[in-house]
Amino acid sequence: QGGVYNAGGGIDVSTSLLELTRLCQKVTGRSIPIGSETATAAVDVPWYVSNTAKAREDFGWRPRRSVADIVGDIHTWIQKNETDLCPIFG
Repeated sequence: QGGVYNAGGGIDVSTSLLELTRLCQKVTGRSIPIGSETATAAVDVPWYVSNTAKAREDFGWRPRRSVADIVGDIHTWIQKNETDLCPIFG
């Protein structure tokens, strides 16, 4: 009959932008200056976590990868494909 399922990380695999930034710095060994904007724009999403309850209940699905695993994989992929990505990122 169909249905809509969220397959995001849920609360167990959530991260803030600050946590993600620090993780990226750790994985890459690089850092950049980061400023802060105290004003909130009307389009800012203050907090978002996928509700994966339906997928868990119907399929027993749970995320198997951590944020650190995913960031590490992305970093490895970028390094392996750096030549192809240079025209895009400069």
